[in-house]
Amino acid sequence: MEAIGILEELLKIKKVHFGTTSKEFSRTCKQLCEICNILAVYYLKKEDVNSALDLLKKSEELCENNELGQAMTFNNMACYYRRIGKMRAALNFLQKALTIEARLQRPEVQADTHLNICAVLSQLNKHELALNHAMSAVILLQEMMLAKKLDPESYPYEDYNDEIDNDAPPELNKDRTAVLAIAYHNMGVEQEFLKSYPAAILSYKKAVNFAEKNLGPEDGITLNLRSVFENAKIELD
Repeated sequence: MEAIGILEELLKIKKVHFGTTSKEFSRTCKQLCEICNILAVYYLKKEDVNSALDLLKKSEELCENNELGQAMTFNNMACYYRRIGKMRAALNFLQKALTIEARLQRPEVQADTHLNICAVLSQLNKHELALNHAMSAVILLQEMMLAKKLDPESYPYEDYNDEIDNDAPPELNKDRTAVLAIAYHNMGVEQEFLKSYPAAILSYKKAVNFAEKNLGPEDGITLNLRSVFENAKIELD
């Protein structure tokens, strides 16, 4: 919060000396936007939803000319509305984020947003639509990982809130690998809701196999996915 106060004072100074269209002003807006989102997520985890909302509203004002910042803020707005049980409002913000990400051609964040939409639609009992978004996430992640494998230099990955060294593909690949394994799992969940039990078991199996191969058999995600798969084989076969 102290950093936000300092940056807000700096923003006022830059507005006077450089103007609102300057690179200097835009850079500080971006920094403030990122810090507001990081703190908002922190407050959501602490169940302080009012503080989170105040920060996200501040971020929304700051990222008027920063589309990636808007997408990040809309995603976190969706988290806020999910936390207070307003699923339709959450879905609205996620769809706004997805539109921006598609326009910016950012498949690495589009995939995450598709999975968030899948979760919200599932809670709204719209399981067929939820399944479509889980499948979209799988396709985007597969294409992204293939492109990265074929040409590592041309496919950098930048997370919303974290600066990731693009010269470190093993960590990058592990992060996206985990998301892809979870996307397969989410497909299985929605297929199970739709009573497509053989397809659900197959999706759960894909999730486990992919996680074992790429994350390792003792990774926490792998263990959780294996447990779901074993239970599904007993209950759904």
